[in-house]
Amino acid sequence: MSFRLKFFMAVRGLVALVPTISMIVPVSATAQAGDTVESLTNFILSSDEPDEVETAFCDLMNLDADAAAGVAESYSANNSDVDGVDLGGCSTGPKAQIFII
Repeated sequence: MSFRLKFFMAVRGLVALVPTISMIVPVSATAQAGDTVESLTNFILSSDEPDEVETAFCDLMNLDADAAAGVAESYSANNSDVDGVDLGGCSTGPKAQIFII
């Protein structure tokens, strides 16, 4: 094996040991949920992170406003500590507002 080939193989092995950017930069739960109505709905109804849910509501609102309104009603009905969800915040910022009792 030539020196050039050995050197190439050694560098390739070292590069494989370096963590990729996805391992270094934390990805929000909302981004991991995906960008479909179904995936965002599942995320919203199963998440325990209010900040992430508020962001996910706006992502859902951008995809389908009617679906977002329906999910907001379900979210309020299924969570006894939630009085309601204001989707109006999505038009002025990146988050809806969840009203907690």
